[in-house]
Amino acid sequence: MHTFFVDIGGVLLTNGWDRVARREAAHFFQYDLREFEERHKEIYYAYELGQIRLEEYLHYVLFHQERSFTLHQFTEFLFARSKAIPDMISAMQELREKMHCRIFALSNEGREIACHRVEKFHLAQWIDGFIFSSFVGRRKPDPAIYRLALDIAQVTPSQVIYLEDRAPFVEEARSLGLTAIHHKDVATTMKSIKEIAFP
Repeated sequence: MHTFFVDIGGVLLTNGWDRVARREAAHFFQYDLREFEERHKEIYYAYELGQIRLEEYLHYVLFHQERSFTLHQFTEFLFARSKAIPDMISAMQELREKMHCRIFALSNEGREIACHRVEKFHLAQWIDGFIFSSFVGRRKPDPAIYRLALDIAQVTPSQVIYLEDRAPFVEEARSLGLTAIHHKDVATTMKSIKEIAFP
């Protein structure tokens, strides 16, 4: 029986705080995107690794000076960037029922964003466990996070089907022996799963 490792952003949901969302925020709140991006690059890894909290990240990138909007207003806008990908969620829930398999999320996410997304989209109702970078202090493509996920799920690489939208992460997982599918859309991913799980 296979166990699934599934990325969140770009597979089940839109990305939580990507370049598009940051550009939308700069346009909406009218601040200097270039300066923001420079500061973002310096500190966002620390946020994704769980070394700092969202408020500390936002203070560094934005609220180091007085703004015409509040931290709460900005945080609400940030959280609202997350949208579900309903067809993919439905396909995975159906697959779980059909195959009686376990599903684990394996994702680079900051703690507050991750927790918001799990709660808002009811992911804990059908995902068996969450290996978020901010929870475990490792982020993809570090081999350690894949090995940790295997330990948590108590499976071997050959028992895993991993769904990921970023090619370099797919390549790293394959080098460790996982069967990794480069997710591009629901139809092709489900076709690939069928070929692997029901040859």
